[in-house]
Amino acid sequence: MKIFRLLSLAIVFFLSTSFVFALGVNPPRFELEGAPGDTINRVIEVSNQDDFPIELTILQENLTTKETGFPTEINTDLPDNISLKKWIHVNNDNNKILLEANETRAIPFQIIIPEDAEPGGKYAYILFAYESKGQVTQKFRLASMLLLNVEGEIINEGNLESFETVMIDEDKKAHKQSFFSKLPVIFSLKYKNTGNTHMKPGGKVEIFNIFGTQLKNIGTESILNSQGVRTNTIIVDYLPINDNQGNVIANSLRHFMFQWNGEVFQEQDNAGTKHIKFKGSPFGYYTAKLTLTDMNEQPTIQEISIIIIPWQDILLYGGSLILFLAIARKYQKWSRKRLEDEIRKQLQANK
Repeated sequence: MKIFRLLSLAIVFFLSTSFVFALGVNPPRFELEGAPGDTINRVIEVSNQDDFPIELTILQENLTTKETGFPTEINTDLPDNISLKKWIHVNNDNNKILLEANETRAIPFQIIIPEDAEPGGKYAYILFAYESKGQVTQKFRLASMLLLNVEGEIINEGNLESFETVMIDEDKKAHKQSFFSKLPVIFSLKYKNTGNTHMKPGGKVEIFNIFGTQLKNIGTESILNSQGVRTNTIIVDYLPINDNQGNVIANSLRHFMFQWNGEVFQEQDNAGTKHIKFKGSPFGYYTAKLTLTDMNEQPTIQEISIIIIPWQDILLYGGSLILFLAIARKYQKWSRKRLEDEIRKQLQANK
């Protein structure tokens, strides 16, 4: 049962006055290829991980993504030769299933690619929808994402739109900034896919100090299995780009954000579990070097400057030092005057 909690696109917990339930799907994502006229057969497993039965409705919807990479439905009706949802056929009566308590069900489905299908990336969900039947009607939907690449004239093109460091304001909006008083330093990278199929840009950001020395142990990188589930995390000398290997779908822009938190180290608790921690307070001028890889033959390389001056600490410690020096100087004057008074009294007593 635990494996479904790890592999699900989402585990949905639904709360009401009388019950709680959880669902999972496996796999959360299919990445497929086929030619016009092909039929692709696959299976989705859906799991009811609670102790009461639920009825689900199976739906298909075309999708696109937002800049964050979060998928969203396409509400307009697409032509048959590019509408993946019209090619999906679920082998189930009435598109409804009743899952008993703690039951896992395999749901076969087919994708029948039409002969006149346009080449390139096509995207859709297979959705499992539930509607509660209590006093208050509540709905949820759990999905598995399908990314299909139709063979033909495939265009793999994309470009770096921007790479910069930013500050996040109270409204959670990003503003370009290269001067920081402390960590973390937040990086913003926008990549535009101008081709007709999905791509997975990757790469790294290395950081160098004013002397050109590369900083070590500044990032963590995920080790993923074939289904995109993290199996391990390693410490690396760079900040990885697109660490979870997310796709940028055709003709879309995706915004990646990541941050430099300091030097990475592992700390083990009393139970023997290792935790990722950060330390260090960088000061001065740094260069961040981006090496971006995609389907292009040559990587894209770009450098930006970062200045870190902990002015608040400087003001605090500087103010404390000034106060200490002022007190010391005043004490010195008082001590000198007191000594002069003592000497004067002794001279007068000796007359």
